Amino acid sequence: MPGLFSALTFDDEPSVINAVDSIAQIGSALDIEQRRDLLNALKGSDNQKRSVIQEHRRLGIEKADHEISVLEDDANPLVAGAARAYAAKIHGRIDRLNPLIPQLTDPIAGRRRSAVIDLGDAGESSVLEHLVSSPVSMPLRAKSAFQIVDPEKTGLVPAPYAELITTLLQDNPLDMALQQDWIYESSQSDIEKISSTVTKASSTGAHSL
Repeated sequence: MPGLFSALTFDDEPSVINAVDSIAQIGSALDIEQRRDLLNALKGSDNQKRSVIQEHRRLGIEKADHEISVLEDDANPLVAGAARAYAAKIHGRIDRLNPLIPQLTDPIAGRRRSAVIDLGDAGESSVLEHLVSSPVSMPLRAKSAFQIVDPEKTGLVPAPYAELITTLLQDNPLDMALQQDWIYESSQSDIEKISSTVTKASSTGAHSL
């Protein structure tokens, strides 16, 4: 542990993030000095801030509320979303999750994915319906959904959530909250022609190698 906390002061972002993740995986209760060192790591890059906030949530550290709450409106949704998940999970401020709901259908895929992750981290069941229909990969949605409905990893889905989880795992595109301008309106035959052309081009490229 002393070596990991020493790494929190490094200038190298990956080293700090790896140290933060390792501290969280060990899961030991932190003393006052260790909590202070961890909080000081919030002064790094946005990716580092997100990682540090997530560790506070995972370790259930309550006494970082002031420093983390000011980041709920950060310009970077990676930082703001993690801060909002912390507020909901650790301090029960479920209303802080409201801005993450429209983010689930944001035109930028990375923002949709981060919202799915943050809502799963928050563990709040009232957002499950929105999370299930978010247009991101099914495995990512499933990981967050099961964090909410089965946080102890028992392998059992409570009856009130069974229908939503079934819908998620069936992964039918018609059940997803797709924006109209994302939908390709050409006929099936046109799509098949494009697909065939792409396949042939890929095959030709592979042979040329």
